Amino acid sequence: QYASPTSGRIAPWEWLDGDTVRTLTTQGRVTVNSAEAYIACCLAGLGLIQIPAYDVQQHLHAGELIEVMPEYRAAPMPMNLLYLHR
Repeated sequence: QYASPTSGRIAPWEWLDGDTVRTLTTQGRVTVNSAEAYIACCLAGLGLIQIPAYDVQQHLHAGELIEVMPEYRAAPMPMNLLYLHR
């Protein structure tokens, strides 16, 4: 499971069902609060993770991880971009 490093809140599993965002509270034996630890647990065979693709792209290309349940992807995450005026 992934817990927010600031609040400690466990992130639920999330997916899009048409235009509706669905969530499911899961239980696990391991809880981490960093993406690196979350990925390491998955690489060690401790279970499934739900994480942005850019965090695991190298592992996917290397065949170390595979995507499962692609039809149940989470909604895209919002992103902010800041740049200097000039």
